[in-house]
Amino acid sequence: MFNLSSAMPRILIIWCAIMFSVAAAVAQESAVTRQAAFGEIIFNEIMVDINPAPYSLPAKKFIELYNASDQTFELEGYTLRIGDRDYTMPAASVEGGGYLILASDAAVFERYGRCVTAFQESKLTIAGKHIELLNSLGSVVDSLTYSKDYYNDRDRSEGGFSMERLDPYNNCTGILNWHSSSDLSGGTPGRQNSVYKIYVDETVPDLVGCELLTNSSLRLDFTEKIGSVDFAISGTKPSQCRIDGQSAVLTLTKPLQEGVSTVNGRAVDVCGTQSDVLTADVNYVPLRVESVYAVSSYQVLVNFSTAASVYENENFILENGAMPSLSEPINDGGNGILLTFADDFAQDSRQRLTIDGVENNIHDCIENQNVTFRYHRVGEGDLIINEVLYYPNVGMKRYVELYNNSGSDIFLFGLVLSGYTAAGDLLRSCIVDGYTILPDGGFAIVTADTANVALNYNAKGLLVEASRFPSLNTSKGYISLRSADGVLLDSMYYDNQMHSNLLTNKRGVALERISVGAPSLDADNWTSASEQFGFATPGFINSCAKESEDDNGGDVDLPNQAITIENRLMHPGDSDKEFAMTFNFDRPTDPMLSVTIYDDHGREVRCIASEIMAYPGLTVVWDGRDRHGSYCKSGIYVVLVKAVDDTGWSFVRKEACVIGNFR
Repeated sequence: MFNLSSAMPRILIIWCAIMFSVAAAVAQESAVTRQAAFGEIIFNEIMVDINPAPYSLPAKKFIELYNASDQTFELEGYTLRIGDRDYTMPAASVEGGGYLILASDAAVFERYGRCVTAFQESKLTIAGKHIELLNSLGSVVDSLTYSKDYYNDRDRSEGGFSMERLDPYNNCTGILNWHSSSDLSGGTPGRQNSVYKIYVDETVPDLVGCELLTNSSLRLDFTEKIGSVDFAISGTKPSQCRIDGQSAVLTLTKPLQEGVSTVNGRAVDVCGTQSDVLTADVNYVPLRVESVYAVSSYQVLVNFSTAASVYENENFILENGAMPSLSEPINDGGNGILLTFADDFAQDSRQRLTIDGVENNIHDCIENQNVTFRYHRVGEGDLIINEVLYYPNVGMKRYVELYNNSGSDIFLFGLVLSGYTAAGDLLRSCIVDGYTILPDGGFAIVTADTANVALNYNAKGLLVEASRFPSLNTSKGYISLRSADGVLLDSMYYDNQMHSNLLTNKRGVALERISVGAPSLDADNWTSASEQFGFATPGFINSCAKESEDDNGGDVDLPNQAITIENRLMHPGDSDKEFAMTFNFDRPTDPMLSVTIYDDHGREVRCIASEIMAYPGLTVVWDGRDRHGSYCKSGIYVVLVKAVDDTGWSFVRKEACVIGNFR
């Protein structure tokens, strides 16, 4: 007869064993099927450059995965992403602390450890890629954007070596956690990296960039991946902060004020290391219209405070409903947009332009703003040829100086400067393609090499470089200047015979215009630049300029004895050797006098007389000191004399003095 009581202990033992086995199986199944989380399986080593081939490793590219956890993971169905190409992982498992080699041909790497065929060889390149491992649920397990810089070794970055991760448990140092393999075979697939070490984060985050995204948001860029930030903008905390890798986007409670705002605070990297106090400045300039000019009879230049990035032709409408056929930025480093219309503007007409929907890169927008401009066609005599150097010394460049005689500002865009032979045959023309404004009374120097002219002639004023500067004969020829509309603005003949008879060598001497009011084609209105000013005055009032007029409007010569000069060669500190000018103007009323000293670079040194009454016998003295009371260094100085009386008579003259050694 079966004894149930005697069998009970044995039945309990069997039942417990069964339940333990079931629990163990469930636990094992749970471990196998759990999805890997971020950082549990990492990219530990990559071979991307096999030219030249590694010393003893197969000449094939590979990616090594390392399981940084204590769990075993089944990777079937995971996704390996290389650039824009996705590969589905085949059946493969990797135990805790274990390695898995991914290659284009698993058989080649079998002797180095567990390996699977996972990608196409040509897709893994050194040119810089982003690679990711995603689990079956689509969550990122690890990602890496590498480049050649990840070798951190100039010698071994030329190929034949893998890039190895230093610390497999560190996800916060980026490029600093990678280095070229130091193993002579070229790499360490399937085993611990040759550069393995546990990293201790000793670097603090630093701020490397601060950029406005809108007028109420900005992005901060750091040297490391960031975990948290605590920043304020001009003392105000942001209303929102979004962290993305090595950047943080701050959203402000209200738009920034125009001008410079200070951003300061601290950042903590993903390893928990806090930065020092970090500071940056951002300059907010709202988008607005700065100026509007008609640069020709059918083109308008609109200058903005910042570069406009979003606009179309329909964003610009004239009051008659006309829109430009073309709107494009000008390529001169400014913030201008050139509008080209199909029809010409009427001479001296005032036009209204409506601007609506133009944006810049931080989404400031101009909405329904009306601006006006006037088109004035530049005419003959508005812009004149004022000085010409047609036969320069060796190593120096030719130039033509223009003078704005119009009474208003002039755009130089489209000007055509041409050189001819004495017989009238065209040698070459150049077209000014910059959108530069020459102010009334200003000088523009057109040349093939502005740096050369600025250096060799101490040129001032507006320097305009023209790659096709006109060819000019070295003895005589003809020069013309036309507007963009084809109007002849000025022209002149030049000839060596027009130079001063006192000069034996005409080379390197500029021809200067004597009077802006006299005809350009009058040979008597031109003469040689003064030797006292280096035979050239580009950007300055001409050394021979005669702008005085008599009461009837005609030119008069100032008597030689009107200005007498003592001690043109002066010695600072010696009162007997101070530069002195005595004036005896023969005028019905005593004129008002100004005398200013300039150095040889055209910089103002000191004004020694400012609108004082020039009574007969007035003497003005310069002791050689600058405006700060310090003695000037030895050299040549320009003395500019200006006088004017209540009849409208005026006088301008340049003189020179030389400072010698100190006493």
